[in-house]
Amino acid sequence: MNSVQGSEARFWWSRVAGVAALAGFCVALTIHVRAILNLPIPAESWPGCPLSFSLFAGAFLVFMPMVRDASDGRIGPVSNSRIAAGMPTWARAAIAVCAAYVALNFVWCLVAHGEKVQVSNGKAIAYVSGVSRVLTDDEYRDYLGWQARFWSGHILIFYLVPVFYFLCGPGAKGRVARQA
Repeated sequence: MNSVQGSEARFWWSRVAGVAALAGFCVALTIHVRAILNLPIPAESWPGCPLSFSLFAGAFLVFMPMVRDASDGRIGPVSNSRIAAGMPTWARAAIAVCAAYVALNFVWCLVAHGEKVQVSNGKAIAYVSGVSRVLTDDEYRDYLGWQARFWSGHILIFYLVPVFYFLCGPGAKGRVARQA
C-alpha cells in the first residue's frame, strides 16, 4: 500500500477515534452534571454492568490508540509534550482547565465520602472506621450519585485529550506529513 492510501485510511481512522472520544466526553460530562445537580442518573449501563465500568472501557478504546499513535507504535512511555505538540493553544488551555477540575473533583469526592458501601441481602451497609449501619433508600441514592460524580468527573480528562489529539492535534495529521 502506498503512502497516499495509508494516510487516507489514517485520516478516517483519526476522525472516527476523535468523534468517539467526543461522544464519550459528552456522555461523561452529562452524567457528571446530572450527578452534581442531583438529577436521576442510571446506576448501571445495563443490568450487572456498573456505569463507571462502561465509562472506563470507552476511555480505553480511545486513550490507548492515542498513546500508541503518539509513540509511533513503539512500546514504552510517551511524553505529554509529544501528545500536545501541534494542538492549538486553546485546546491545551482546555486540557489544563479540565485537568485542574478533575484533580479538584477527585480530592473533593475523597474528602466528602469516607465510607465504604456494600450491598448484602438487598440492604446497603455503610462501613466507616469499623462501624457499620444500614443506609436508607435516600442515603443509598445519594451514595450512588456521589459514585457517579466521582467516576464521571475522573474520566473527563481521559476523553478530552484524545478528542483534541485526534481532531486538531498530531493525530489529525497524516504520518507522511509528520515524518517529512
